[in-house]
Amino acid sequence: MKKTLIIGSGVSYFSDIPGLSSITDSILTSGRIGKGTDTNYYFEGYWGYGIQDYLNGYVRSCQQLLNLIKNKIGRFYKLLEFEHQVNYEDIYYVLRQIQDSFHLEYENPATISLIEELIQDTELDKKNFKENITESVRYIESLVWQSIDIPVKQSSQYNIVKDLLDCFNLDTVLSLNHDLVLENWLHSNNINYDDGFHFDNKKLPEWKGFQNENGILKLCKVHGSIDWFDFRITKPSTYDNLVKIPRNHYAERINEIDDSFLAPNSGKPSILVGTFNKMLGYLGGIHEILYDELKSTIKESEVIIISGYGFGDKGINTRLTHWLFQNYSKKMIIIHPDKESLIKNSRGSFKINVMTEHYKHPKVELIEKRFEEVKIEEIKKYCA
Repeated sequence: MKKTLIIGSGVSYFSDIPGLSSITDSILTSGRIGKGTDTNYYFEGYWGYGIQDYLNGYVRSCQQLLNLIKNKIGRFYKLLEFEHQVNYEDIYYVLRQIQDSFHLEYENPATISLIEELIQDTELDKKNFKENITESVRYIESLVWQSIDIPVKQSSQYNIVKDLLDCFNLDTVLSLNHDLVLENWLHSNNINYDDGFHFDNKKLPEWKGFQNENGILKLCKVHGSIDWFDFRITKPSTYDNLVKIPRNHYAERINEIDDSFLAPNSGKPSILVGTFNKMLGYLGGIHEILYDELKSTIKESEVIIISGYGFGDKGINTRLTHWLFQNYSKKMIIIHPDKESLIKNSRGSFKINVMTEHYKHPKVELIEKRFEEVKIEEIKKYCA
């Protein structure tokens, strides 16, 4: 019986990885942010970065635009009479809609009134407004990764994974997190895993794809990771590939470890940020490969255990809902400390197909606890 664990950001809170509201507040209001010479934005002190006063105008412009968008999103939810705390993922989604429209990538004519309002509010001409949009997208992308790139001091919430491996023959972990908490726990417990990165005559692991070895836990980080960088590699031939770099090394100087690697192509990790725009991210590059892996893993699973995930990603919800109604699916076990909050903040398909206040799909079981509080016996009784 193939078993899969799906984890979201809620599992990482135990390790003091900041949540949505904390990251949002820092991005929107912090005065400790500056722009680097590599075009990324940095918190003061990150990799020794010192704020350059003459670049402060970029930060002020980004924060002004993001706060304007936040207020407009708040008005939107007020009109819908839906209580929602606006976060950086909501703001990023709106930014990307505007940016993609300007680039005629995924243009949305419905944004015209919003664009006109924002141009008027920022008092910028169209050219400078477009530049402000581009800067603000990079601003969020830069600061989200840095917010969670912190030393991992506590990862014991994953102790139950040892029991899942020993008692359940857990096959795969599908992680929606960018942080390195789970990897930290796996390393400290000497547990081998396959995340698709392997050494190939280089001093750093490159993306090679999953090898699907029996007995080796597969870790699929669907939304990317803070230590994945896209590099131009020059020896023995020139090509581009994703590379995992140690978090005690600055990506721009990674050639000090191996001179085959030039500077990273973008200088920021390969991670998916935002809300509904993640669906578009699943259509190309490494994230298409990882989403295909998620789909095939879910399809092959008979038991799926889920924790830390709020059922807000429509691309993942679609696959889980489809799985529930197949003959081969046996049990979905959701570990979440607050049923009311889970139902309230989940997307519509969850309320229709999985759980409401008065209904629960017959294949679904809810353990109303935090991930770090759950015992293996509580899970085993649903998998007899």
